[in-house]
Amino acid sequence: MGIRVKAFFSLLFLLGFPQAEAATKSEKTPISWIGDMAYASRESNFDVTYTYLKGISMHTVRAIHMKVNGEERERRFNLSGGNRELYREGKTVSCVHSQFQSKENITLERCVASGPFSSAFPERIMKARNLYNFSLLPKSRIIDRTAIQMSISPKFDDRYGYIVWIDEKSGLLLKSVLTDRGRAREVFQIVRLKLGDQVDKADLESRIQKDGYVRRLYSEPRSKKSKPIVTVNWLPSGFKSVRRQGNRLHFTDGLANVSVFVNPRNSDLLPDLATSSGGTVLLTMKLKQREQQITVVGNVPMKTARRVAESVEPVVY
Repeated sequence: MGIRVKAFFSLLFLLGFPQAEAATKSEKTPISWIGDMAYASRESNFDVTYTYLKGISMHTVRAIHMKVNGEERERRFNLSGGNRELYREGKTVSCVHSQFQSKENITLERCVASGPFSSAFPERIMKARNLYNFSLLPKSRIIDRTAIQMSISPKFDDRYGYIVWIDEKSGLLLKSVLTDRGRAREVFQIVRLKLGDQVDKADLESRIQKDGYVRRLYSEPRSKKSKPIVTVNWLPSGFKSVRRQGNRLHFTDGLANVSVFVNPRNSDLLPDLATSSGGTVLLTMKLKQREQQITVVGNVPMKTARRVAESVEPVVY
């Protein structure tokens, strides 16, 4: 009898082991979930309403996204504050205003607050993945949907981390929290979601375009190319220069960004300043041995911005 029992359990083990091994192999890694998030933001038809808390500002936005004849089309518009719409057709992005505003270049965030809700966010995470630790947390529930919860923590304490919640079924980002040593700096969350056939193509049409002003959007203000007049001697690990234009220098690790601006000579100097709004910091201080002032702006901790600023020196040609 004992031999039969042993044989029975041995058979169960042999049958069950391959299944357990297959189940382990089929579990998605954090990076594969990030890939799903990027794919869903590009390829899915969705109609969402989200809130985005940055500092003391709370934005409520509705976003409609569809693939039409293989091309992405998207419309986002504020449900609070200024009456503005962002419209995207392929790679062309425009901002529609209900009334005329300044002629200066308008960036995406000045049109409609997007926060991390775009395909660019997971793509930036993928580029910077060697600088962060990824770990899956217990599943959660957001707007009554099962969400994959993930921690994205920096390997060094000179930048922020994230906690994200990804919809298990669709792959869309449902919520994210920008964290600074356990403290929340910015919070994004979807509060209403429609997918697939629930999305109405008619909602892609602007409600203010006929009576409004249409402006082409640019990711960065355009400026004439020229030699840099300063050099930055210290940057956090992994940060690289992506643009150097005269008095403007831009750096990124793929996910976080830091920009250094130098004011023109003989301009009025402002008092030294250090302030923040959500995860964005702004620091101004006098340039070493020069009657000029530099400004550092970036989504990094203040101590990181200060160390960058203190390393800036004028270039002597």
